[in-house]
Amino acid sequence: MKLKLPLVNKVKHILPMFSGEFQVDIVGVKDDVIVSISDVTGDSNNEILYIGWNDDGGKFYNMKFTEGNVSKSRLINHTLVMTDHEGDEVTFRFS
Repeated sequence: MKLKLPLVNKVKHILPMFSGEFQVDIVGVKDDVIVSISDVTGDSNNEILYIGWNDDGGKFYNMKFTEGNVSKSRLINHTLVMTDHEGDEVTFRFS
């Protein structure tokens, strides 16, 4: 499904926050995160943001976010809340 232009613009506004200008922290995760970003196409099912991290035991975790997920996110000050590919709500803090 195609996203409407205001939602595409919202996605394009939020993605740069993950591009390295800010420190990205996930609430509840104390480890450093690995971020990968893909191009915005306007398709709500397009996976555009991948977040991963290793816990203290070396186990790798990852989350995927589509353009639809990002377009429905809530940004308040330096905190972003959005739903991942499994339907879990994730809170990010940027510093």
